Amino acid sequence: SDRGFMAPQPISSERFSEFLKWLGGRIARVPIVMAVHARNDTISSFDDTDAIIRAVRRQQHALEVEDNCAKLIELPEQFANSDKSRSKKRKTAGHFYFNHALLDDTSEELLWSDLRSALHRCKRTRTELKAPTTPRSEE
Repeated sequence: SDRGFMAPQPISSERFSEFLKWLGGRIARVPIVMAVHARNDTISSFDDTDAIIRAVRRQQHALEVEDNCAKLIELPEQFANSDKSRSKKRKTAGHFYFNHALLDDTSEELLWSDLRSALHRCKRTRTELKAPTTPRSEE
């Protein structure tokens, strides 16, 4: 994305755009896509994650599967380094919040309650969510 990593090689932005087109079309039919990210993360780009979610939403709209959920959950900045670490670099990187987002009690309000609500609203049945067949599985 133009707001993300901004790699010095112009080709990398083109590749990311190609990736977004490819990814958005494949993930748009997944009923629920959620990403948890901290804006102050210095290791992976918040803006790139936002671009991925926006690409999925655009494809959902184009495919008319707008009952699907694609959501970026922004982690409050003060929790971006909440995982315990002994490293000084890790304490300032804004990237270490796995436990806060997924495992600790804090994850209930941040992620799991939203996920349960999305699952409840999801209109698809299990039979509609068949995995695509591959040439190998058709044999």
